[in-house]
Amino acid sequence: MNTRFLETFVTVANLGSFRAAAEQLNVSQATVSSRISSLETDLQVDLFDREFHATRITVAGAMILDKAQEMLATERNLRNTLSDPTTAAGRVRLGLVSSVVHTWLCDLIEEVARCYPRLELELTVEPTPNIAAAFERGALDMLLTTDDRHDQTCVCADLPPLAMGWFGPEGMRDEKLSLADVVTSPLITFTRNSRPHANVLALFSDRGLRPSIVHCITSMAAIARLTQRGLGIATLPLACDLAGPGIYELDVDAQLPPLPLYCIWRRSSDVATYKAIADLARACAEQGVVFIGPPTGAIEAMGSKSAAKRIMEAAQVPLVPGYHGDDQDPAILKAAADEMGYPVLLKATAGGGGRGMRIARVEGEFDDLLSQATREAQQSFGDASVYLERLVANVRH
Repeated sequence: MNTRFLETFVTVANLGSFRAAAEQLNVSQATVSSRISSLETDLQVDLFDREFHATRITVAGAMILDKAQEMLATERNLRNTLSDPTTAAGRVRLGLVSSVVHTWLCDLIEEVARCYPRLELELTVEPTPNIAAAFERGALDMLLTTDDRHDQTCVCADLPPLAMGWFGPEGMRDEKLSLADVVTSPLITFTRNSRPHANVLALFSDRGLRPSIVHCITSMAAIARLTQRGLGIATLPLACDLAGPGIYELDVDAQLPPLPLYCIWRRSSDVATYKAIADLARACAEQGVVFIGPPTGAIEAMGSKSAAKRIMEAAQVPLVPGYHGDDQDPAILKAAADEMGYPVLLKATAGGGGRGMRIARVEGEFDDLLSQATREAQQSFGDASVYLERLVANVRH
C-alpha cells in the first residue's frame, strides 16, 4: 500500500476538503482525487461520499482513519530510526592494517562502544592487499587501509596520515646517523610492495643508496621485537605503542614520508552507520596531529553542497538560480521549484555521482521525483536533504 496515498486520505479527512488537501500537500486537486480513487480501489470501499458536492467521510473511511494515522506515524518513526546512527545495532566487519592497531585503534573501539553501545565490531588485521581482496568479495564492510579506492560502489575518506620514523635498539639511542649509516645495517620494514616498504626504498634510491638487507615483515610487533634484539633498523609510525624500553626513535638526517590512511565503506543501506564510524576514526587519528590546510569548518562546509552554495552566495559568486536552504519541507521545495520554473534539477546535498539526482521537467511530476531523490539520497549518503537548481541543458564542465 502506498503511504503517500494514505497521507492524502488522512489530509482530506482532517481538512474536510479535496481542495484544501491539495493546497497543503502542494499537488493538484486532480492528483488528490486520483490518489483517493486508487486507495479506494485497493481497499474495495468508498472512503468519501461525493454525492452532494461536499466531502464527507464514509463509515468505512472513519473506521480506518485512526489506523491510517498510526501507519503514517510508524513510517515516520521508522525513517527517523534509520537516519539516526546512534541507534545502530548489529555487527560491522572492519578490515584494518597493523599500523592502525598499534596507534589509535583502542581509542576508536572505546569511542564506538561509548557512542553506539549496541554495535559489534568484527576486526580483521591483515596487509592492505589481503583486506582489499576481502572487501572486494563482500567479506568486509569497511576498511582502514593505506591504499585509496574510488568508484561508484564505495566511499573513500581521507584520514590524517601517520608520521613515520626510524627506530633502533638501545645501543643506538644517542647516535646521529646519516642515511648512508642506516644502509649499512639490515633494514626491517613492512610487507614487501606495501606503501611503507615502497616509500623507504624510494628514499634510499633518491640518495643513490641501496640497503644491503631488507627484512619485510607483516607483524609490527615482530618488527619491534627484532629491532629490540639489535637485528636491524626499523621503520615504524612515531605514535605506535611499540616504542619503549629497548627500542627508541633514532636521529637520522633523512625524514620518512608519512603513511597515508583511508577509511573505505560500501554504499548501502548501512551507510549512515559506516560514516559515523569513519567520523570517529578521523577524530581518533587527529589526536595529537597538527593539520596544515583549511580549517575544519571550511572542509565541513564544502562537504555540504547547500552550505557551499550559501557561502558562495554570501561572497557574491554568480550562481545558477535555485534553492539551497535548510528547510526540507516538501511544500517549501515545491514552491521554490515553481518560482524558478521548470525544468528543475533535484540533487542530494551530501552526494555525488548522480545518486539522489532527478530532473523534474513539469510541475506535475515534482512530488514523486522529490520522494525518489530523497529516498535514494538517504540510502546512499545517510542524508535525505536535497537542493534545487534551474536545469541548464547541454553544458560542459
